[in-house]
Amino acid sequence: HEMDDDNDVPSERMHKLYQEVVGPSYGAFNYGNSRFICLNTENVPPPGTPAPEPPLEFSYISGEQLAELAADLEANKDKTHIFIAMHYPLYPKEKRDGLNPADRKKLLEIFARHENISFVLAAHEHLYYNVQDPENVTEGPTFKKGGEAVYLVSGGAGAPLYVESKWHFFHYLVFEVDGDQVSVTIKRLNSTGAGK
Repeated sequence: HEMDDDNDVPSERMHKLYQEVVGPSYGAFNYGNSRFICLNTENVPPPGTPAPEPPLEFSYISGEQLAELAADLEANKDKTHIFIAMHYPLYPKEKRDGLNPADRKKLLEIFARHENISFVLAAHEHLYYNVQDPENVTEGPTFKKGGEAVYLVSGGAGAPLYVESKWHFFHYLVFEVDGDQVSVTIKRLNSTGAGK
């Protein structure tokens, strides 16, 4: 949301400020046998881009960024694991909280061409949600090379919790990469419910 104006719409002014103060709005790096890619799901849309159907918020990934992502994934087929992080989830707990449908479709088409994507991480929703095992809020998933990418929403690291439910709790995730395998531990923080 640091990229957005007062109406929660990505703005050139806010992007410029972000890049001056923080740095690039998306990018990638390597560590060990893994590649980490951070996407900006709040690029400034071209003039005339229609607003999303409510209650979806304005999210957009530029064609330039999508092309760079596709090229980056092609260039890193030798990496055992690819971790991708973004703000808006592709598989949110609540449909209204997801990435816009057009960009979601484009990302999923790109991801489908790569077998080394291990985790796709998002936030936006102030909760923990494991798409593959939605009822499990105590044990983090394990990924082994050759498996399907794991989609997680982890947005409980500081912003207020909107409601009380088993998914809404303050937390952070610890990833341990051991060769072909990745394990995730959910670290719960002391919290007592919505807005606290």
